[in-house]
Amino acid sequence: MVGIIGAPYSVIASAAKQSRLSAAETVLIASSQGLLSEVSSLALCLRRTNEQRQFRQRTRFSSPQGEVTLLTHPANPQARVSPMLDSFEWPKPDGKPDEVLFRNVREHGCHLMGIAAEAQAPAYVFSIGLYLNYAHAELVLFGLDPKDACAVINAVRNRAAAGQRYVAGDVCDDLPLERKVCFVEVPLRAYDAYLGTAIWFYAKLPRPFPCLQMVWPDEEGRFPWETGYDASLKAYQPVLRPLS
Repeated sequence: MVGIIGAPYSVIASAAKQSRLSAAETVLIASSQGLLSEVSSLALCLRRTNEQRQFRQRTRFSSPQGEVTLLTHPANPQARVSPMLDSFEWPKPDGKPDEVLFRNVREHGCHLMGIAAEAQAPAYVFSIGLYLNYAHAELVLFGLDPKDACAVINAVRNRAAAGQRYVAGDVCDDLPLERKVCFVEVPLRAYDAYLGTAIWFYAKLPRPFPCLQMVWPDEEGRFPWETGYDASLKAYQPVLRPLS
């Protein structure tokens, strides 16, 4: 994909649709292994890169400790839902992984995509479905163990299902993480580099879906934009919105 960074959302969405991987490409589904109760199966993905920063190829996520499964708790059946849900135009699925994604969005409130770390880019997890189901911004979280990242996003999903909303600038210290997090708006120009499948999913919307990055601080509680922040952590957590 060439020259779409910073392009209008309609152009980015069109490029995302055209760059989707075919069903013939390797896609494996990882299922839960009893780490948490009552969880769904989720597709895992490994970042596909080249000089054009193509969208991500989904495959099995591996680590030195073995395969990692991203887990989503079932949503509250009494959850408040977005009025957008009834009129949403679902994209055409391209094989079983997309069907799993759709099922997770419908039955569990969101689908979680895990992106493996590369030599010069950290691992991250992002949601698909929060905006559709609860009119809440999608979430992206860098640099944590995938299970921890999923637990944090699932916790926000549960609160969104109950009607709570987080917006840019909010700081939260009661999520299942030993540190507080700050919600930071993700600029549209960063979407194509990190949120390819979400762009494809929401391609028919008349306007861009919102997304918030959940930014965590260093051990002293300082965020990346604060004086004295531990600069060594920047390799694990890029802040997608410019700090200056």
